[in-house]
Amino acid sequence: MELEGSVQTTMEWRIDDEEYLRILPRYFAITEETKKAAERSIITDEDPSKYFAHFLAWLVDPLKATRPNEVLLRSIRHEIEKFEDEYTSIRGLSDIELFYHVKALRSLHHVGLQIRSAPGGTFKAMKIGVERARDMGGFLTNCIIVENACKARQYVDIGLRLDVEDIEGYPMTVEEAVKYYSPLLGLVAPTTRNNAFKSNKLERLDRELDTEWIWLSRREAFRSEVLERARGTVIDSVLGELDTEQSQYSRDVLKKRVQIAYD
Repeated sequence: MELEGSVQTTMEWRIDDEEYLRILPRYFAITEETKKAAERSIITDEDPSKYFAHFLAWLVDPLKATRPNEVLLRSIRHEIEKFEDEYTSIRGLSDIELFYHVKALRSLHHVGLQIRSAPGGTFKAMKIGVERARDMGGFLTNCIIVENACKARQYVDIGLRLDVEDIEGYPMTVEEAVKYYSPLLGLVAPTTRNNAFKSNKLERLDRELDTEWIWLSRREAFRSEVLERARGTVIDSVLGELDTEQSQYSRDVLKKRVQIAYD
């Protein structure tokens, strides 16, 4: 299984949204090439292809923003007209913050990505994502939509896409199960960062988004279910190669070991 390809599963479940099948890293991450391009980029041109790497890198760490020249700061005002219906989202942001939010949205689109539009608009979703990132140390990808995977993977880590098929009863060897589980573990498993996804602070931020919060929560729950089922597949495949009389004892031992190793 390649991270840039698809994954077949032996499970049958209801998918609320096809976009859930795209398993992105928990936090927005860019490729090494994009990191290098961001270090070299100079914000002097209105063409996003000239400096988009800089704004993608800013999403990785929104605390790192440099002040563009005054001409560019003034030029951003005409773009803000697109977000007139989102005035409450724009209010309170400095010119530099406005500049980075708008350019980051343009840069995501440039590389084949998009922010899922929430009630109140895409700009509002971006603003909330950045506020979370400043608290959590990273931009959560649960609001990211991959529109062009071939283009996006050149600049950003877009994880993998599950390919759910009705193949119940398909026997997985231990090697196949581990190969299926390992990349999912790297993408979905909790990290050492401050994972405040369910914190009261973020819930307060999202009360006004209602339906959007439900969508994001279900996407997060789907990711967790995928990982849990993949873990179970590993255990079952190992048990299938053990003596039947030892299976129950071995299952208990394996579950404890997996829990300790990966939780």
